[in-house]
Amino acid sequence: MGAWGAGNFENDTAMDWVYDLQKSKRLKLLKTTISNVLKADQYIEGYIGSEGLAAAEVVAALNGSPAEKLPPKVVDWVKSQKRKPNEKLIDNAKQAVNRIRNEEISELKVLWEEGDEPPTDWFSAVDDLIERLG
Repeated sequence: MGAWGAGNFENDTAMDWVYDLQKSKRLKLLKTTISNVLKADQYIEGYIGSEGLAAAEVVAALNGSPAEKLPPKVVDWVKSQKRKPNEKLIDNAKQAVNRIRNEEISELKVLWEEGDEPPTDWFSAVDDLIERLG
């Protein structure tokens, strides 16, 4: 059974993405991951949403507003970066998170709404991320 929790890094997909993040040296993976969410016209698959939330968390951390509980590997990667995200990347991250949270084409949102437990914690985690992105 895989990991599944309300936090933006509390799932296997996000943590697999962190493995790819560790291998990257620049912000290209963040841009590509966020772009994947924004490009999805008809359906935002769950894995794209999970990766998009993880990427947006990294953008927030790079911009000085990290989550309280970031995985140590993400903290290390953020510390290793010399560049901050530009306004376009921050804006794209906000748009991506809002799409994942609000649109009916978001599989992740649908999964949380149809789950056995109320999605309150997930919505809280996503709302917190939106706030930290500005």
